[in-house]
Amino acid sequence: MRAAQRAFIASLLGLSAIAAYADVYTWTDSNGRVQYSDHPPKNFKGEVRRIEPDEKPAPAAVVAKPAPKAEAPTAAPVKKDMAGKRHDDRERLAGDVAAAREKLSQARKALAEKQEPQVDERHIVMRPGGAAGSVPMPGVVPAASRSNCREQVSVDGKKSLVCPVSMPNEAYFERISGLEAAVKAAEEDLATAERAYRRGVD
Repeated sequence: MRAAQRAFIASLLGLSAIAAYADVYTWTDSNGRVQYSDHPPKNFKGEVRRIEPDEKPAPAAVVAKPAPKAEAPTAAPVKKDMAGKRHDDRERLAGDVAAAREKLSQARKALAEKQEPQVDERHIVMRPGGAAGSVPMPGVVPAASRSNCREQVSVDGKKSLVCPVSMPNEAYFERISGLEAAVKAAEEDLATAERAYRRGVD
């Protein structure tokens, strides 16, 4: 009798585990024993009762996966219309003209301000002394006095004074020539920039 009770209790424990997750059926067989199963007996003529579980297991918590971050749409390159492109071209060409004009202005300024020979751009030559009040040649520094002059007699017997004067040397003329060439090149660059501007706006 005790063995039957123990078997009955064990079946109940097993039944509780089954009932928590599935349907349970019970019936009394022909020998008077109570039977339990997760499916009804086949070819049984007696009463079969379905036992409802007291508590069904809670569904497992579903952890929602974070939605992938939507990438910011890449801005499509804005195509400039023809009017905008022409405007940009005019601005660029106008800038080229302005730069060429500034370059020419600086070249002319340098030429005007650097006409005077430098210390190392002079040499001393003997020239006939000019009459009082005469206008000296450009770049020529007349003697401060006649103390360094000397008398010179020509072949026809005429006497004259020969005085030392400071005059520009070859280095001076080379420098001035370079400044003049810079002005000419700047003028040509300006003319080229102006032609390009006129073609661009026509």
